[in-house]
Amino acid sequence: MRKSIKLGIKSLVCSDPIMADIINKYGSCNLKPSKTYFRNLVSSIISQQLSSKAANTIYNRFLEKINNHLSPENILQLSPEEFRSAGISKQKMSYLIALSNTFIEDREFFNKLNKHSDDEIIKELTKIKGIGLWTAQMFLIFSLNRLNVFPVDDVGIRNSIKLHYKLRKEPDKKRLIAISNKWGEYKSIASWYLWKALDDK
Repeated sequence: MRKSIKLGIKSLVCSDPIMADIINKYGSCNLKPSKTYFRNLVSSIISQQLSSKAANTIYNRFLEKINNHLSPENILQLSPEEFRSAGISKQKMSYLIALSNTFIEDREFFNKLNKHSDDEIIKELTKIKGIGLWTAQMFLIFSLNRLNVFPVDDVGIRNSIKLHYKLRKEPDKKRLIAISNKWGEYKSIASWYLWKALDDK
């Protein structure tokens, strides 16, 4: 996987001068696979429509409610009041409960996820209440390290592209996809650098 990322970085540097500047500034990409699928999906659900800072605060508060032992069983034992006091809305509470039940009922499915294509994984994950395209894409990038995922609807990606590509107005989906086409099969790596560059502002 590290070899694939190095090849991806080399390809991005050669194909896109703006991306090359970002890469030269921030160095190596630390994307790596993560087997903590349940933890990663919980984190993504909590992060939906929140800034990184707010999401981290709520996530850490949530962990305290379950004594830092994140499991489907422990989440299902929480009361609505405990969810609410951690800063989790009623809607996200229902998402976390649905995810927990799915993990308990079909652990084997999650163990075999990496054998499926990106589209198949998105199709299956989005059947779970509260997991939409964005959350499934985050899973592909940060859990499975699929290298050709472009979360075109991500606000951070859009803002970073507008900033670094010096666009005068908010780019529409067509413009974003046109820019991403320069990145070939390494859109996940490019997205990682765009997030990194935006967080630094």
